[in-house]
Amino acid sequence: MHDCSVEEGLAAVCRPFVALCNRMLHCGMTGRRLCRMMCRRVHKIRTAHSRDTTKFMEETPMQKSLHIDPAKCTGCLQCEMACSYEHTGVINPSKSRIKVFDFEHEGRKVPYTCTQCADAWCMSACPVEAIVIDAATGAKIVKEATCVGCKVCTIACPFGTINYMADVGKVQKCDLCDGDPKCVSACPTAAITYVDANWTGLDRMRAWAAKANTSAVAA
Repeated sequence: MHDCSVEEGLAAVCRPFVALCNRMLHCGMTGRRLCRMMCRRVHKIRTAHSRDTTKFMEETPMQKSLHIDPAKCTGCLQCEMACSYEHTGVINPSKSRIKVFDFEHEGRKVPYTCTQCADAWCMSACPVEAIVIDAATGAKIVKEATCVGCKVCTIACPFGTINYMADVGKVQKCDLCDGDPKCVSACPTAAITYVDANWTGLDRMRAWAAKANTSAVAA
């Protein structure tokens, strides 16, 4: 395994790229130089983006985010169809930026998409700064004209919610549809809602309160 000990703390920055670095090792010294250059670049961008994100969060009003309740999902795939139609003009779930995972053993289907991380690794990792923050929604969006399809962001994302589209040679991720997520309006059971980002745990708190109240009454 390649030891990215170019600068103090750089190894931590390079963890998402270990697989890529290992492939580069087959190129000998050239591969090592490329890996070191990439790590330095990522470290520089990550530091700058961290400052920008902090400033953005301080200056921007509270954002909204997608809230998913797996218990309400029926696996109808309406969200996938709506998403693909919104972004590509055709109904094709394979092009959707939200996916419904089928956990057969548990008997449950769960919609999943980008969580719009506050300190987004994908944005920090992009070597050409193709992922930026939408000032209106807070979403991390991909500038297709800038994206070179290197897939580094797909490696960096710990949730696997950025997908590489081979037909166009670019990556895609949830952009919150400019503040009007089509997956939300398409969901017939309200399994996907668009709520204030600071209140995504409200339903869990309400359920806990109801349970506690029931226990108190029974006592």
